[in-house]
Amino acid sequence: MAKDKLAEYTAKRSFDATPEPAPAPIAKRNGPLLFVIQQHAARRLHYDLRLECDGVLKSWAIPKGPALDPSEKRLAAQTEDHPFDYASFEGVIPAGQYGAGEMIVWDCGVYSPDEGNEYWFHDREEAERRVRAGLDKGKLGFFLRGEKVKGSFALVRMADRKNWLLIKHKDRFVAGTDLTALERSVLSAATLDDVKAVPLERLAAERLAPCGPMESIPTSLAPMHAELGEAAFDHADWMWEPKLDGYRALALITEERVTLKSRRGLELGSFPRLETELAKQAVSSMVLDGELVAFEPDGKPSFNAMQNVQPSTPVVFYCFDLLHFAGLNLRKAPYRDRRRWLAQCLLPSALVQLVHASEQGKALQQAARDSGLEGTRRASTRRASAPPRGSRLRRRRAAISWSAAIHAARALAPRLARCSSATGMPRSCATPRTSARDSMTRRSPKRRSGSSRCAAIRAHSPRSRSCIVQQCGSSPRSWRR
Repeated sequence: MAKDKLAEYTAKRSFDATPEPAPAPIAKRNGPLLFVIQQHAARRLHYDLRLECDGVLKSWAIPKGPALDPSEKRLAAQTEDHPFDYASFEGVIPAGQYGAGEMIVWDCGVYSPDEGNEYWFHDREEAERRVRAGLDKGKLGFFLRGEKVKGSFALVRMADRKNWLLIKHKDRFVAGTDLTALERSVLSAATLDDVKAVPLERLAAERLAPCGPMESIPTSLAPMHAELGEAAFDHADWMWEPKLDGYRALALITEERVTLKSRRGLELGSFPRLETELAKQAVSSMVLDGELVAFEPDGKPSFNAMQNVQPSTPVVFYCFDLLHFAGLNLRKAPYRDRRRWLAQCLLPSALVQLVHASEQGKALQQAARDSGLEGTRRASTRRASAPPRGSRLRRRRAAISWSAAIHAARALAPRLARCSSATGMPRSCATPRTSARDSMTRRSPKRRSGSSRCAAIRAHSPRSRSCIVQQCGSSPRSWRR
């Protein structure tokens, strides 16, 4: 059936001359439907919106690209269906070939029809049925979860039946931002000019969106513990994140409730404002790994402030891992994939934020000192060679003295300022934070294993504070303090 739908695609291309993928059978997929937006410098620059349905990518060419302003209705010319493998295509289509020009994956993620504010990320068959019905009717409402584009949209067919309008619905993701100013690929970070000079490594299309075995939402996950390391470094197999001096927490989100659990599996106290924000994730089930952070009056994150938090105190949940999404177990996937899926699937707000990540470990060291952050974590991007045992993942953490990354620290500062403004906290970040030794003396002496042992090293190290980092080179990661 998919082969018949790709007849027009095949007829327009010579696969001996173009690097574009030829139609090929694909394995049966589970999980949410994929969407991709490819920036394409053909005769005219445009953006190709592609929605997965029935084994192919339904496609529209959008000359001006998507907009987050509902008043800007964007023309979307429907084109031929594309094979599923086309979703990850980046490169140069040679001159003389159909669609000649450079192409990158400008954005990608998952989508669901959303008529009546019902979401079907967890039910692929029902989602496809509703997509087919909407396209046949000439009006499809859908919700995008991408790195650049999030929120509810509609495709509305015009009288000529070939052209459609892409319209942003009014929701919390409405903005006046010019999305086309974001020029880099979400997969390779390349621009259209870059692909002319450097061949890009292709990622399998099925890895663009969350995938994994089906499961019920897990009720308990054992944390990884810290181990001692040496120093920060730069390596393509590692990424670095800021350590924010908060409480490690796991957010278990269902349609019925939100549960926050500690690293020991105990339910944390009530955070009503935060739980309300987490309940807006618009999915049947989701498990986020992250850090609960409270702020001092100067706007800096503080473990002391977190220890003395009151019900009215704004607490921000900084997310650094996605362990479960829409009925899928993601914990056996490599960290780089999970990080990409987290950036796609997380719906951020003032109290729910994505932690910045960078490959520049060495450069973060001085920036962390300058910014007064507690430190950073590291995570390997390589695929795990050994599966976890049950819900407990192997210990692959390390602690080093003040490792950080300049992009993480500098990117974090304006985010904290915005967050402080949104939650009524001062913007200033000039006052020194509470010392690590001061905060450590208030911790229970019983917490002397795993990451707490590293916290003790941090408090009494002659080099002052250190940070928690994590390695996942031989097993997937799940938990961190």
